[in-house]
Amino acid sequence: MSFFSEYSIGGIIVLLVVLALVIVFIAWALSSIIRKGKLNFSFGKVKVSPSDSDDDQKSEVLNGYDSCFRKKDFYLVSTISYESAKKRIDIERFDTLAEQMSFADQCISEIRQAMRSKFLSLLKEITGKSEGLISTHESSNHILVMKVLVYELKDVIRRKMQENHLADKTDQEFENYIEVNIRYLNNVITTILDDNYPDNVNPSRERVYETNMQMGREMDNLLEKVLRRARIIAIEKNNLSLEEEKKMYQQIQDIVK
Repeated sequence: MSFFSEYSIGGIIVLLVVLALVIVFIAWALSSIIRKGKLNFSFGKVKVSPSDSDDDQKSEVLNGYDSCFRKKDFYLVSTISYESAKKRIDIERFDTLAEQMSFADQCISEIRQAMRSKFLSLLKEITGKSEGLISTHESSNHILVMKVLVYELKDVIRRKMQENHLADKTDQEFENYIEVNIRYLNNVITTILDDNYPDNVNPSRERVYETNMQMGREMDNLLEKVLRRARIIAIEKNNLSLEEEKKMYQQIQDIVK
């Protein structure tokens, strides 16, 4: 049986190609060793780098350490940047609003108490009674209206705080803002009372409105306090956010310098 009969023509061609590649590799390896004293061969993830040079080995080790430090620095910078951004978001979007609304809640509570006191005085005047006023049907209706007022007024003020960049306004812009929004909030209060105060009751909606108007200046002062305090808080938190940003940049500079 001859050699050609035992192997197909295709198999022989593949064998010859493989032998040729082996011969080429051996020739290249010998040439590399003779010229550089070093053989570098990469195949997939396997790297063969025999070398008799201590300097080369030290260089590779140092390069490895350098690479590790760069990866560590990248991780630290990324972590610092993320944590700083998270703190600034918390300050600007959550802490600021929470503190603004905490103060607003106090002022709204004062408005409610003042309106409640005025209503009970009016009810006393109409009924001629000084006792048992709180337990009357009229008083219960007014309590429900006050609950709606507090809830909706808080919601309006919260949206105001979220939408308006109070820290960015100039003094004159803010004074104009105060004037416009006191009128707006007074209109909101009037609308809430008109929409929720029941018809055909005594005292009438008109009498309650007139009574509330008697505390107009007091109401304006409380609403103005809400807006002015909101701006002070916005400026303080904005400065705190800027300090956090400066701290982040300094930490990054200390790492990469």
